[in-house]
Amino acid sequence: MSQQQRDPECGAIISTVDRPRMDRVGTIIAAILSSVLPLLAIMALYFVQDTLRRLGVAIVLTSLFAAALTLFTAARRIEIFAATAA
Repeated sequence: MSQQQRDPECGAIISTVDRPRMDRVGTIIAAILSSVLPLLAIMALYFVQDTLRRLGVAIVLTSLFAAALTLFTAARRIEIFAATAA
């Protein structure tokens, strides 16, 4: 749960967030992104007819998938490489 306090010096609002709750939210976001992005790639490759555009879509969505794994998980580089290669 988020708690708010006011800084006595400058009057700014300071919010603190429960760490376990933020970890759960991060895990949920990672699970959703890691399952949706590959499906989006499949759907995009089905609908895009031009070969160069297909390659561009594949590159962008694979990069997004790797970025999501990097940001939301503690996976090592080799694990991210293996996941994106699959």
